[in-house]
Amino acid sequence: MNFEDNNIAYPVSYTLDNNTLLDNLYKKTNELVNIINVKKTGIYGDVEALTSQKWLFDSTPTQFKEVFWITVECGTLPNTGTTNTAHNLAMTTNWEIANFYGVAKDPTAVNWIKIDHLIDIDATNINITTTSDLTAYTVSRVTIEYVKP
Repeated sequence: MNFEDNNIAYPVSYTLDNNTLLDNLYKKTNELVNIINVKKTGIYGDVEALTSQKWLFDSTPTQFKEVFWITVECGTLPNTGTTNTAHNLAMTTNWEIANFYGVAKDPTAVNWIKIDHLIDIDATNINITTTSDLTAYTVSRVTIEYVKP
């Protein structure tokens, strides 16, 4: 086998001691592949995308389901009230929500807040309820991670 550096080939020979090195290299490569395969990936947007996560559905080990996500623009936060934004997902009783989270931005003060504690989701809407005037936060987004039947 040859090792190339700046287009110069250097011969590399393996001995029995190198078998341990190759075994370790193989194991580390497999570990890296496993880490990459379970990392959360995707594009935050208004189009459904896979997260590369799995959900153990109904406690049956053979029924792992794919987890999807979608990010929904929810607009300006209300002044002591609730705003309802359609998520446009055809949710039924067989769906599961794995996670949801949100963030809001005040573009004038260049300030962001997490709004997870203000959010609830039903079969039709994302509902954001405030107990004070948060209308300065004119941009808000909620991401829903879910499992479909």
